[in-house]
Amino acid sequence: MNHRQRVLNQASRRLLISDALRRGAWCAAGAGAGVLGLVVAERVFGASVPWPVLAWAVPAGAVAVAAGWTWVGRRSPRSIALALDEAAELREALSTAQVLETQSDPWSKAVIEASEERARAVDVRRALPIETPRAWPVAAGAALAAVIAFLAVPDLDLFGKAAARQGRAREETELRLVRETLKPEQEKLDELLKQAGIAPGAANALESPEVAAARTPEDARRAIVKELSSIARQAQEKGAGDQAQRQEALADAMRELRSPGEGELGETARKLARGDFRAAHKALQEIQEKLRSGELGEADRAKLEEQAANLARQLDALAREHKPTGAQAAQALQQGGMSAEQAQKLAQQMLSNPAAAQEMMRQAMQQMQNLSPEQRRQLQQMAARMQASEQMRDLARQMQKMAEGMKNNDPSSADGAGDALGELAAQQSQGEASQESMDAAMAQLEKMMAQCSGGSQGASGMSQPGSAGEWAAGDDQGSGRGSGGPGSGNGASIGDTPAPTRTKREIAKSQDTGKGPVIASEVREGESDVGESHAEFVEAVEAAEAAASEALDTQLVPRNRQELVKRYFSTMKRRATPRDE
Repeated sequence: MNHRQRVLNQASRRLLISDALRRGAWCAAGAGAGVLGLVVAERVFGASVPWPVLAWAVPAGAVAVAAGWTWVGRRSPRSIALALDEAAELREALSTAQVLETQSDPWSKAVIEASEERARAVDVRRALPIETPRAWPVAAGAALAAVIAFLAVPDLDLFGKAAARQGRAREETELRLVRETLKPEQEKLDELLKQAGIAPGAANALESPEVAAARTPEDARRAIVKELSSIARQAQEKGAGDQAQRQEALADAMRELRSPGEGELGETARKLARGDFRAAHKALQEIQEKLRSGELGEADRAKLEEQAANLARQLDALAREHKPTGAQAAQALQQGGMSAEQAQKLAQQMLSNPAAAQEMMRQAMQQMQNLSPEQRRQLQQMAARMQASEQMRDLARQMQKMAEGMKNNDPSSADGAGDALGELAAQQSQGEASQESMDAAMAQLEKMMAQCSGGSQGASGMSQPGSAGEWAAGDDQGSGRGSGGPGSGNGASIGDTPAPTRTKREIAKSQDTGKGPVIASEVREGESDVGESHAEFVEAVEAAEAAASEALDTQLVPRNRQELVKRYFSTMKRRATPRDE
């Protein structure tokens, strides 16, 4: 490589660096001006600016633009030679030699040789120094202005766009948190409903179209409450399943059983009359053991024969009495909206196959959309009575076989009755387990509805401190945020959706306290007089204090009123304490 080409290559590199720095400074100035404009647009006009993305995108973009500009605008070999001639005062020696390089005449060769000699003495670093771009103050000023604007310009938001955008983002976050908070509760509800005999797929409130289409937390809560109310109604109509309805119909019919006379079957009959099929099965099993071991004599077997025949007659009579007729079934179906021909056909099918009567009735009710809750209940009870009557008839047949077997001293004749009672006992256990699951499911429904209902709520749907609640006085001059107190309520429409309820049959154990009935009572303001009974007053204060403590723990009482409630019940508790005479 000759000296001329060497200095031209050095000049090319230094000129490229100088051009890159100069153009980079202008690109940095433009980037700073652009950031300044974005700051003003965000703070003044409420524009949405993705600063985390711009933090790396702006510098990277400025570098990329400067590099591309430099590459596209790079100098040609002739312009490089001219620049070096001018900078090193070579009087166009290098640029002329660049032009004559392809010539072969003596004059051109002499010019090229002269340029070689002059190139030996050129110091490219001194001739073309790399200096700070003149535009750097512009770039620094633009960057400083952008930083000052970012730190000092307040959020004016003249058109309210930023506030609206923040509100939408907050609602989206709350909407997501509402669904995430209720998701484990919904999974627990699905499991409980499945245990109670209701398919969970049809009872997922979070997957309903209305909940999926909700765009605000309030809309989502209202849609979820609506779906939960629908689930509660369906669960109440279905109860704890067909078994529970059948058990109830069977127990109602068994209450009319009378004593079959003296003998071993007396305890079994008493348990049947009480609807306790497990205890009745256990009592019959004891009789079976005695028959197998030969403990029962001829007189005992004779009594057992009479008792079994008596029970068989009673059970058969009760089965006939409680079984709906075809005309009754058809009439009930016609009242539900079914045509006479269809009602007659379905009634005959149910009577011919009582074991499937409840399933047939459920399918029929799905087609009869205009049924009232009372009509649905009556149709379900009618189907349950059909199946219960069939079970009583089966038990009556087994009891009759047992009576006939006692004549022939056949211990195995009681096995059929034992198996029939064992099936009833198993169904009773399953029904009670389903009812327990149903009670737990209804409690879970109430919990989820409580999370979604109320006035001012946070992301999880629970009421927040400071919102007007059940006990709050409210502002009678404005719109209240909760459901209680005076003023125009703006809370959840709790009364618009029916709350889930459930019933449970129990026989309360009475206790004679010796006090006798309360004939009359008088309520007076002020403290009790000395010598009077404080028992009822103490009980009332303790119950009210427990309710208030629960309300304070669940933040139903606003924070600024909690201390007042505590002082009030503390005073009442001191007054409830009996004073020494």
